[in-house]
Amino acid sequence: MDKFIIKLLPVESVIPSGNNKRGKLNLKSADFVGLKESIASCGVNVPIQVRLHPTIKTSYELIAGERRWTACKELALSTIPAIVYSGLTDAEAVRITYIENKFRLGLPPIEESAEVDNLLIMHNGDAAAVGSLLGKSSSWVMQRSVVCNQLTKKWVKAVTIDEDYANYTIAHLVLMARLPWELQDAFLENEQCRDVSVKDLEKGIERYLKLLSKAPWDINDETLVPTSGACSTCIQRSSNNSLLWEDDTPEKATKNDRCLNPKCWEKKITAYVKQRSAKFADEHKNLIYLSSCWLGTEDPVRSEYGKVYTAHDVTKKTKTTKDALPALLINGLMAGSIIWVVLNRSYSSPKKAKSKDGKPVQKTLKEKMALLDLKRWSQVLKNLQEVLRKSLHSDLQVPQSVIPMSMVLIRMVNRFGFSCQEVGNWENILDDKYESRLVLKTLWEGIKPELNYNLEWKGPLTQVPESMIAEAKVIAKLLAFDIDADFKQVSELKGFTVPKSWEADKKQAADKPGLKKKTVKTKKK
Repeated sequence: MDKFIIKLLPVESVIPSGNNKRGKLNLKSADFVGLKESIASCGVNVPIQVRLHPTIKTSYELIAGERRWTACKELALSTIPAIVYSGLTDAEAVRITYIENKFRLGLPPIEESAEVDNLLIMHNGDAAAVGSLLGKSSSWVMQRSVVCNQLTKKWVKAVTIDEDYANYTIAHLVLMARLPWELQDAFLENEQCRDVSVKDLEKGIERYLKLLSKAPWDINDETLVPTSGACSTCIQRSSNNSLLWEDDTPEKATKNDRCLNPKCWEKKITAYVKQRSAKFADEHKNLIYLSSCWLGTEDPVRSEYGKVYTAHDVTKKTKTTKDALPALLINGLMAGSIIWVVLNRSYSSPKKAKSKDGKPVQKTLKEKMALLDLKRWSQVLKNLQEVLRKSLHSDLQVPQSVIPMSMVLIRMVNRFGFSCQEVGNWENILDDKYESRLVLKTLWEGIKPELNYNLEWKGPLTQVPESMIAEAKVIAKLLAFDIDADFKQVSELKGFTVPKSWEADKKQAADKPGLKKKTVKTKKK
């Protein structure tokens, strides 16, 4: 920058610069109307800033003061005071424009990022040089450039016009812009991202990003998912642009390196578990599969591994524990790991007891009756499934004085899960006229498939889990189904009655030594 002079210029000789990235002026806004009134009464007190136009002779390029110049045009004024620079480079002109806008009250974050990115272009991508001009760090410059270039159009539109994002600062947008576009738009659809603090938004994002140091597989392995390649060379890592993540040293960037592609991470988890399954299935013929969460009825994992147990079905033990089985964790933080567990009693395969001489020990009548009762319960569960299948939400029986029906259903969703249903138009959900019965109907129809799955026992009829029977009793109560009466009816059906051969066992038990009736001696008077 060489020198400048201040003089009056014809308003028509000034041409706005294409390097000013501020948004379109709202000529009807209160601020602009107030500016016009001030200029009309007092004139332009602060000169605009211009330079000789680089391509159009006898014209000037507007560097700063577009609002004042526009107000003068609207008022049909013929001249305007201006600071006219000579020998001004493009980069210096952009810097003046940025500083003018930066200290203007209420500069939107989208416009700020565009101004900084323009400066970066003028300095051939040298973030350090731009930072030096503005008194900022290279990281500060790059973060705003990324907001300008990497934030999706949907986000730009939302932040510009949607009141739910009115509180979003440049710090919010930096967090979002460093994510892949697909993930950005997924967050936009999440209502929890609306009107949140920077800290809360960061916590929400971090749940989806995984530290590569925590990956159970070798991050240099190119063969785990061939189409994705090795994690260590993938471009969708935070260390590829450590300035955006404030990892200012190579050591910190490596330690905090994050995967920015959640879908790819899940693919690798699935491939890794399959790999481990093949290995351990050869080593352990009695290998079982364990999920850290309840799986839905349509979950593809069920078709992949067959029977999948949950923490509800097993007790964690050590390898040396009697009857302990190796369990491969198929999901969660320890996916691909082996732990040793014992199946809960209702899932354990019964072993035939043997006497000292090696001969099988005959079951007692009490043991036989217990097994027969479990067989009866297996039929009761089927009967309850049929009642459940035909049930409507209006059939549910809950004492309203104890707990609202909606809360009961929400608790059941939390315990058993929910199958998504097509529910129609939810636009009026906050309207006080919105029918609550539609909510209850939707909840119930979504819960029914999960309840049905929990009532379905495919194991041996005499090994129905006690926990399943307990849950069936709760479901039956909700459906006003007299489960005890049904049990009695089942007990009278063919195949569920007490066999006549057990009469001998009753007699044998009665005649067993030590069971004779005690005689009571009476004293003689």
